[in-house]
Amino acid sequence: MNELRRKYQSLEVWVLDKVSHEKIMELHKESWVLIIPSITEEPLPYAVAEAMALGTIPLASSVGGITEIVDDCLQKKFLFKPGNIYDLIEKLKIFTLRSKENILSLAMECRNHIMKIFSKENIERKIFEAFKKL
Repeated sequence: MNELRRKYQSLEVWVLDKVSHEKIMELHKESWVLIIPSITEEPLPYAVAEAMALGTIPLASSVGGITEIVDDCLQKKFLFKPGNIYDLIEKLKIFTLRSKENILSLAMECRNHIMKIFSKENIERKIFEAFKKL
């Protein structure tokens, strides 16, 4: 972090304990990235989906449903190995080398991607396909 702070003097890193949902929504408005260092599998990681829907780019562990959610998205290259702090730091360094315009474009791609996954039409299609298999 010190290396990143030297390079980006305005870099702010927040490590938070439990916060209300309202506060999380406020923080997404101010954040470009949300680090999600999960070490256990979650079938549907709401933090990742919510971050993407709000235009915050998730830098997350490549575990469980996280990999499925970002599968067809450029953000996939920012997934890091669970429990590997060096891989996380490397992904964070790569992220910080991007221009503001590139980061905003990636954030918009993440948002569009998650909105497509959870669109009414896509969910209806998947439910229909599941029932067809019965």
